[in-house]
Amino acid sequence: MRKSTLHSFLLFAVPATFLMSACAAQNCGMSDHRKHCVPESVFVEAYAAFAFDAMSSIFEDYRENAVVSPVSIALSLALAGAGAQGVTQREIRAALHLEEYAAGKTRKNWAAICQSLRSQKGVHTATSLWYRKDIQIHDQFSHTLSDIFAGDAYRSNFADPALTDTINAWVGRQTNSMIDRILSGPVDESALVYLINALYFNGKWQNAFVKDDSYAGGFHIRPDSTVACTLMYQMGMHDIAQLASCRLLRRGYGNVDADMVLILPERGRTCAEALDEISDSNFAALDSGFSTRQGDIHLPKFTLSHRTELTEALQALGITSAFTSLANFSAISDATPLFISKILHTAKIAVDEAGTVAAAATLIELSEEERLPLFKCDRPFLFLIIDRSKDMILFAGYVANPAA
Repeated sequence: MRKSTLHSFLLFAVPATFLMSACAAQNCGMSDHRKHCVPESVFVEAYAAFAFDAMSSIFEDYRENAVVSPVSIALSLALAGAGAQGVTQREIRAALHLEEYAAGKTRKNWAAICQSLRSQKGVHTATSLWYRKDIQIHDQFSHTLSDIFAGDAYRSNFADPALTDTINAWVGRQTNSMIDRILSGPVDESALVYLINALYFNGKWQNAFVKDDSYAGGFHIRPDSTVACTLMYQMGMHDIAQLASCRLLRRGYGNVDADMVLILPERGRTCAEALDEISDSNFAALDSGFSTRQGDIHLPKFTLSHRTELTEALQALGITSAFTSLANFSAISDATPLFISKILHTAKIAVDEAGTVAAAATLIELSEEERLPLFKCDRPFLFLIIDRSKDMILFAGYVANPAA
């Protein structure tokens, strides 16, 4: 066995197989373009574009380990978009690359994704709505939650300190305890609604590694710095694709209709360059670029977890009004103007000789606008005394400390 070291690589599980089979199951074909839903090929391409946009925005400088679930984020945004109107809805749909289609035409597509993810052994997704007990949720939004996203609504006492534990316990149940915390501390007093998606994945390699073949090797975190790790080894036939900036390895799962694609930048190239090259191409057509080749592969065993607040990343994708007083989520509730006060995302993944276990949770917090006094001088300020007859400033001053 030839031992080797590996350079930094970018990893993600390819979701396109889910999307294609799911849309097909719901008859979202070309004949339905003007009727019920977005054509499956268009929807898959739109989702892939969003996924790569999100990864580029979240991963940033590639200095730290990161794992995200673009589909969990997309499902959460799609639910929020169903409760949005006007500019807010248009911005969310544009970020999802579905701006050309009315909201009603994507309902079957999202329903198909949820159904497919829930129906496969080894994959599970769940969605929930939690809302403060003194507000009313519109019936149409409740129906969208249940009919499209197969979600449940929970009328809750947001003043109860135990609510955080209740929500975290729900996420834990949906992710097989991989994600045991999405909220920290008590619920913010201005929060009115939580939209939550959870996703769990347990894939067994179609061709598992032999544990006894794994060995202690090195991983180059930088050209001049190597860390020790356990490398899995396998000799055989493997699906390989070659691009200008990177080499790709595709490994299938035997119990789930999904593949993992590992993207290894060529020496002297970066993960950012590799991601850009793949996202600039037709992602759906990437599948045809693989060929089966004989050789040995060496992959590190690893476990990653990543928790991030997505506001800045999504603002970079064009979703801006949703986070301000200009937000319009009146299709959720008319109780009070709502805006997105935070979007939390947590993901974990473990890869070993047997396969891959991963989980993610996305939480969108919708809050009421803070009711500020019309004018409250509780910080340093200036003052002028003006003679209105001559428009002359008689006195001027600056108050740094009124108690001095």
